[in-house]
Amino acid sequence: MKKIITVVALCLLSFSSLAASSPVSVSVSPGSYSHYSSIRITSKVDSVVIKQLIVNRGNCQDAEFASPWKPVRLGFGGAVSHEFTGKGLMVPCNVLEVVVQTSEGAWQFDFDS
Repeated sequence: MKKIITVVALCLLSFSSLAASSPVSVSVSPGSYSHYSSIRITSKVDSVVIKQLIVNRGNCQDAEFASPWKPVRLGFGGAVSHEFTGKGLMVPCNVLEVVVQTSEGAWQFDFDS
């Protein structure tokens, strides 16, 4: 009986999250070096915490070694940019997918190459 209740609860939660829209928008542009990609996150809600960015399923890494990613709170219209590079020396990051983990859940954004 517990399993049935758990499954029903998860289904209801899943359907409600499908109806929700992302609290952020994401754009990608060339970074400061030819092998960097810059990812810009913009808030579409009054307050959201950006906890983590996962680029290309972890195949791109943080290019800002001096200031690695830390969670940031954004207000409506607030934005933050961060640069990523491929894993390896001078390997570019061709951004196809970005997962933004926020205080309101995780959101996936896909980009064409």
